Amino acid sequence: KKQIKKTIKKNTQLDGVMLGRAAWHTPWIFSDADRRFFGRPNPGLSRREVLERYGAYAEEQRTIYGVSKAILARPLLPLFAGERGGKAFRRELSEGLHNKGLETYPEIIGQAISVLPDEVLDARAPDS
Repeated sequence: KKQIKKTIKKNTQLDGVMLGRAAWHTPWIFSDADRRFFGRPNPGLSRREVLERYGAYAEEQRTIYGVSKAILARPLLPLFAGERGGKAFRRELSEGLHNKGLETYPEIIGQAISVLPDEVLDARAPDS
C-alpha cells in the first residue's frame, strides 16, 4: 500500500486516486489489480468462478441474515458491462429475482449466466 502511494505521488503529484464510478460501472477492471498494483499473481478466477462463489455467499447472507435478493443482486448488474450478452444477463438476473421457481441464489445466477457465451464467462485476467 505504501509503495502504491509513493508511486502515485512521484509520477503524478497526486495523493491518491478515486475509482468510484469506474469500479461500480465496470468492476472487472480490478481483475488484474493484484498483478499490476501489488506485483502479486492474480487469483486467476473467471467471471463464472466469481459468480459461483458469490452465489454461495449471497445464499448465506439471504438465509442467515435475511438480506434481500435485490440488494444482493445489485453488485452483479455491471459485471458484464460492455461484454457480449451483458444486457441479456442483467435482464435474466432481474427476471430471476421475481421467478418463484428459482429459490436459491445459485439457481438465480445459473439462469442469468445461461445467456452468456462461454468465452465471456471463462475469460481470465492476465497472469503476466
